[in-house]
Amino acid sequence: MRKVGLLIISSFLIQATLGQTNPAAQSLPVNISFGTTNFTPPAATMVAWAGSGTRPYATQAAAEASLPGADVAAGVLFNSTPAAAPSAGQYGHVISGNGILTIATSGNSTAGTTQAALAINTLGYTSATISYNLALTVVNPRTVGLVLQYRVGNTGSFTTIAGSAVTYTSGSSNGGDADGPADYDDYIFSLPAGALNQTEVQLRWATWRSGSTGNSSGIGIDDISITGIGGTDILPPTVSSLIPGDDGTNVSTATNLQVTFSEAVAKGLGNIVVKRMLDNSIVQTIDVTNAAVSITGATATITINTLLYNTSYYVEIDAGAFTDIALNNFAGIAGNSTWNFTTIEYPAAGVVGNNYSFNSCASTFITEGWRQYSVTGAQTWNCTTNGRTGADGIQMSGFSGSAITNEDWLISPPFDLTSVNLPTLKFYSRGEFTGNDLQLRISSNYVPGANPNTATWTTINGNFPSTTTWTLSDNIDLSAFNTATIFIA
Repeated sequence: MRKVGLLIISSFLIQATLGQTNPAAQSLPVNISFGTTNFTPPAATMVAWAGSGTRPYATQAAAEASLPGADVAAGVLFNSTPAAAPSAGQYGHVISGNGILTIATSGNSTAGTTQAALAINTLGYTSATISYNLALTVVNPRTVGLVLQYRVGNTGSFTTIAGSAVTYTSGSSNGGDADGPADYDDYIFSLPAGALNQTEVQLRWATWRSGSTGNSSGIGIDDISITGIGGTDILPPTVSSLIPGDDGTNVSTATNLQVTFSEAVAKGLGNIVVKRMLDNSIVQTIDVTNAAVSITGATATITINTLLYNTSYYVEIDAGAFTDIALNNFAGIAGNSTWNFTTIEYPAAGVVGNNYSFNSCASTFITEGWRQYSVTGAQTWNCTTNGRTGADGIQMSGFSGSAITNEDWLISPPFDLTSVNLPTLKFYSRGEFTGNDLQLRISSNYVPGANPNTATWTTINGNFPSTTTWTLSDNIDLSAFNTATIFIA
C-alpha cells in the first residue's frame, strides 16, 4: 500500500473586531423622546455608529449592506448645536420647542453617514410595531436618505424593513407636504416575523448622501415608540437541526443522537424511541429524565446503544419530552419520515498478503475497504494521481490558501491476524512542507465509521521519511497484535 505524507499544519487565528458599542436589549414597550425646550440625550438606550467600509455611503444599497463600525466620536455625538449646517455626526437639536435627534451628513470619511441604533427583547411577542417621527432639520440641496433595518443578535448583516427608506432634500415633500424643520412625518411599521420571540433584536437607522452637489441635509428622529402583543413566551421550541441528519447515510454505529432546538430547552416528560425501519420494531427506549439525555442550552444529546451495521433506523420523540424555559411543550417527532438514517456498512475484511494500490479512489470510501475520517478541519484524505511511479495514491494536506488546523485519519479494513505468524507491514510514503509528522497506529477495538478518538490506539514506529521522495517503510513488526482483529491507521 502507498500513501502520500500527511500534513497537519497548525495556525493561529487573530481576529479583529470593530470598536462599536452594542446597545442593551430593552423590554417592551420602549418609548424614547428627546425633550422639549432642552435636548435630552438618549443615555444608554441608544448608540451611534460610524459605519464600516468606504464612507460616506452614496447609495441606499451601500448603507443597507454596511456593518457597524466604531462609535461616533464624543465631539459630534448628542451635543446641542445650531440648526444650520452642523458638522457630520449626531446632534441634539431644539426646534420650535421640541428636542430632536439630528443625523447630520457630510463628506467626512468617519462621521459622514452615521447610524443610530437601539436593541429590544421581543421574547414571547407574537407581533410588534415601531413608530417614529422624521423631520428635515437641516435644509440643504444635497439629497440624504435614511432606512430602518433589523438583525437578530449583535452580529451579521441587517435586513431592511420594507417601506422604511426615505429621502430628503431642500425640495422634497414627504408625507404629502413640504419638508422642513417644523414638518414632522409619522412612520409606523410592523416588525417582521424574524424579529419576534427573540432575546435581542437590534434596530438601526442607516443613512446615505447622494453624489449631487451642495451642502448635505440633516434628518431628525423623534418620538420612537415600540410596542408589542404578547409579553410571555407562547411559542414552543422547534427543531433547528438533527445529528445524524434526516435521511443520513453511512452513519457510525456508535453515533449518539443530537437535537438542536430553536431556543433553550429543558427536560419535560416522555421518551425518545429508536426504531428499526424494516419492521418498526423498538430498538431502544430512553426516558428523557435519564442521565443518558443531557442538555446544553438549545441542544439535547441522547446517548444510545451501539447500532447494527447497514441498518435503517428512525427516531420518535414524545410530545412534551422537552419544553422551553416558559414550559411550552415541544410538539414531538412521530413516524419514520422526520428523522431517519442508515448506518455504515461493515467494511469487508482486509486480506493479509494483499497489495493495496489505491489505484481506484472514490472520495470518502477511498478504495479497497480503506476509509478516511476527519476529526478537525475541512481538508481530508483523498485520491491523487500523483502517486508513486505515476500511479494513483492517497494524500492529505492541511493547506488551503493558508495553513489550516486539521486532524485526519486514514483507516484500514479489519485484518484478522490471529492465525498469522510474524505479521509485518510495509508501505511507501513521502512528506512535504511543514507540520506534524505522520503517525502509525493500531487498534483492536475501533468501531468502523466512529470517531477514532473513541478507540484505543497503540502508536508504533512507521519509519516515515522526512523527504519528498517516495520511501519504503518495510518489515514493520505487527506480531504484538496477532491475537486479535486489528485496524491500521
